[in-house]
Amino acid sequence: MILLLAGSLHAQTMKWVPLPKGTSAGKCVCAAPTKSNLQCFALEYTPKVTGILTSYTTLFFVSCTSKGSPISENQACYMVNKVDVIDGCDRVGKLRMVSSGNSGSGTNSYVEADKPIFVHQVCFNIPAGETITIEKQEGIQFTTSVDLAIGKAVTEFPEYITQTVTNPKYDMVSPTEWLDIKTAAAGDHKTQIDWSVSTDRGIDHFEVEHTMDGVHFKSVGQVKADPTAKGMRVYQFTHPNAGTGKNYYRIQLIHVDDKTEYSPVRTVSFDAQPFTVHVSPNPATDFINVKVSGQKEDYIIWMYDAAGKLVLEQKPDVKTTETRLKVDGLNAGVYTVQVKCGEELFTEKVAVAK
Repeated sequence: MILLLAGSLHAQTMKWVPLPKGTSAGKCVCAAPTKSNLQCFALEYTPKVTGILTSYTTLFFVSCTSKGSPISENQACYMVNKVDVIDGCDRVGKLRMVSSGNSGSGTNSYVEADKPIFVHQVCFNIPAGETITIEKQEGIQFTTSVDLAIGKAVTEFPEYITQTVTNPKYDMVSPTEWLDIKTAAAGDHKTQIDWSVSTDRGIDHFEVEHTMDGVHFKSVGQVKADPTAKGMRVYQFTHPNAGTGKNYYRIQLIHVDDKTEYSPVRTVSFDAQPFTVHVSPNPATDFINVKVSGQKEDYIIWMYDAAGKLVLEQKPDVKTTETRLKVDGLNAGVYTVQVKCGEELFTEKVAVAK
C-alpha cells in the first residue's frame, strides 16, 4: 500500500536531457542513430527522498512535425513499460504521449535524494530546420512513488517546464570568405578544428564556438587573424574538453568594423568509456577485490547476505579504481555484491568459502 506522507513534497523535478551516443541506463541506450534526424532524450528525475522508486506517471503533449508524429521510441529504462501514444497530428497538430513505468525494485530502481536518475527514454525523428515542444498536459500532475527504508512510502509530485527540441538546418548560407572548415578527433575527447579563408583583410579575429545540443553555442577560444596575410590563410584550434557524444562547432568571423559572419557547422563525436565492474576471486575466502573503470563520480559498494541483510558497505571516491573487502569474518554462503555509480547499478553473486 502506498502511503502519502503529511505535507506532500513539491520540490522534485523532471526534465528531458539529451542522451549522448553510447550512453546506457538500463534498457535505454543511445547507439549510433540509423536516421540522421534521430535525437534521443532521457527523462531525468531528481527526487527529494532516498529509497526504491516503484513507479512514475507522466503525460505529455508533443507537437507534430511536417512529417507527422516525431516519436520513434518511447520506453522505460528499468521498469515495466506503461506507455501510449495517441496521434492527433491531423486534428490538432499534437499527440498525447504517456511515458510511465511501474514494478520498480531494489535491484534496478534505487534512488538517492537530490541525485538525478534516468527513468525513461524517448527518441524523436525531427526534419532538419524544425522544432517540437514537449509540454505537460494541463491539470495533470506527474507522480512518483518511492518506498522508504523505514517501511513507508511517499508520493512525490515532480515539477516540469515545457521544453523544445530543435533539429537545426546547417550550411544554408556560406560566407564568401570561407574556403573550408574541418573537425577531427585529436585524442581522448580532444577536437582539432582547421579552417581557411580567402583573405584576412578586414578580419580582426575568430571565435571558436561549441555546443552539445546543436543550438546554444558558447565560445571556447579565440584566434587572432594575420593582418599581413595575402590570399588564402589557414588556421587551427584545439578544443581539449570535448563532451561525450556529438559535439557541434562553428567559427565566428569578426571584422575590424565589428561585423560578424559564421562558418558552416561541423561535428565530431566521442564515445563514452562504459562503466564496468570486475569482482574477484570467486569463490573467496579472505577477501574480494572490486575493480571499476569508466566511473564518472563517487560510487557505493554494498554486500548482502542470502537473507538480504547488508553486511558490508564501502564508499570509494571517483579516483579509486580498486577496493578490497575483507570477508574472512563472514559465514560461508552466497552473497550479493552491488556497485552503484550514478544511474549505473552492477550486481553479482559471490560465494564465500571456509
